[in-house]
Amino acid sequence: MGAPPSGSGRAPARWPPPSAPPWRCTKASSLRDGEDEYDIKVELAPRFNEDLQSILAMRIARRIPTSPDTFPVPLSAVASYELAGGSGSIRHIDQDLVVTITGDVAGGFNENAVRGEVIKHIEKAYMPEGYRLRLGGVNDEQKKTQEFLGNAFMICLFLIALVLVSQFNSYSKPFIILFSVVLSMVGVLWGLVTTGTSFGIVMTGISVISLGGVVVNNAIVLLAYVEKLRARGLSVYDALVEAGLVRFRPVMLTAVTTILSLLPMGIGMTVDFAGARILFGGPSAEWWGPMATAVIFGLAFATILTLVVVPTFYSVIDDIARVWERAKVRVFGEPDEVPRPVSASADAE
Repeated sequence: MGAPPSGSGRAPARWPPPSAPPWRCTKASSLRDGEDEYDIKVELAPRFNEDLQSILAMRIARRIPTSPDTFPVPLSAVASYELAGGSGSIRHIDQDLVVTITGDVAGGFNENAVRGEVIKHIEKAYMPEGYRLRLGGVNDEQKKTQEFLGNAFMICLFLIALVLVSQFNSYSKPFIILFSVVLSMVGVLWGLVTTGTSFGIVMTGISVISLGGVVVNNAIVLLAYVEKLRARGLSVYDALVEAGLVRFRPVMLTAVTTILSLLPMGIGMTVDFAGARILFGGPSAEWWGPMATAVIFGLAFATILTLVVVPTFYSVIDDIARVWERAKVRVFGEPDEVPRPVSASADAE
C-alpha cells in the first residue's frame, strides 16, 4: 500500500510507517473539515489477526546495513515464534502489577458460604515472596456497605438519644431504651442461626436500623406512662405494674401486626396476581428473606425486653439513684432550705 492520495482536505502520509507493525491500528493520514481535524486510521482485518500464518507472512520494512534503503521482508524471515499463554493486558493498582481472577457463584449455592470457602483456600495458599492474594470485587463492596451501615446505626442511636434526653429530661431513661435496642440484636442473631439464614450485610443491616425504631417506640410508650403515673404520686413499683398492664395491649398489637405483615416475606411466599397463584422461593425471597427474618425474631425478642427487662432496669436504676441521694445526704448533710416568703394573709393572722 502506498501513500494515500493527497487533496485539499488531507495530509499525505506514508503507509505503513516503518516504525509500526502493520497489524496495529496506525494513523495513516488526517482529514480536515473546517477547523476540525480527524485522524484516518488503518488496521488489519480481524480474520488476519487470528491467523498465525497470515501474521508471519506480513511484510515489514527492513534496512540492509550496507544500504540506506529499506526492503519489505516477511516477518517469519526475521523472527521466530512459539505458542504460550500470557496476559491479555498488564494492569497496575497503586503501582503494583495485578492479575485479576474473576468468577460467579453458580445457582443454588449461597454466596456468603462460597466466599467463606474461597477465603479459607486463600489463607492456606502458598505465595512466593513479593506476591499476595486479596479478595476483591463483591467483598470490597460489602466492606464499604458494612462500614456505611455501621456508621448509620451509630448516628441513628445518637439522634434517638438526643430526642429522648429532651423528652424525659434525664440521662438514665434514654440509656435504658437504647440498651434495649442493643439487646434486640440478640434476637436478630438467634433468628438467623435458628432458620439457617445467611447474614446479608445490606438487608440485615437495614433490618437492624429499622428494628431500632420500633423497639424505641414501644419502650417510650411504656416509660412515658410510668413517668405520668409517678407524677400522680404512685410509687415506682406500683407505677411499673400499672404501666405494664395498661400498655401491654398497644405494645403487643404493634409487635404482632408487624410480625404477621413480614411473615410471608420471611417464608419466601410470593403472590402471582397475573397467574392467580402463590409461589414459594425465588430471587426476591433470597433478597428480602434475611431482612424479614431479622425483623421478626428481633421484634419478638425486643417485645419481651420491653415488657420485662425495661421495667426491671428502670427499677434498678431508680434504686441506685435513691442510694446515691442518701449517700450524698450522709456526706454533705441536708441541703439548705430556701425560706419561703410569708403571705399577706399570714401576716394578718
